[in-house]
Amino acid sequence: MRNDPLDVVWRESEVTLDFVRKNENVWEAKYGDATHVITSQQRFIATMQGRTGSFSSFSDAHFDEATFEAQLTRSG
Repeated sequence: MRNDPLDVVWRESEVTLDFVRKNENVWEAKYGDATHVITSQQRFIATMQGRTGSFSSFSDAHFDEATFEAQLTRSG
């Protein structure tokens, strides 16, 4: 929304995801599964950058959208 370059936003999301994973026990109690939110944002960025299989999918060689959706369904 601020028109930040997507590569900059991607790098920020990586730093944030790393922080959340290192402090998962604290974040999980307060904010639910923040990793899923950040991962969703990363996949949107990858799609906007043309790094996914198609514009209508988050999947690529390293990420399977169906598996991710199943994780979201299991965790509520």
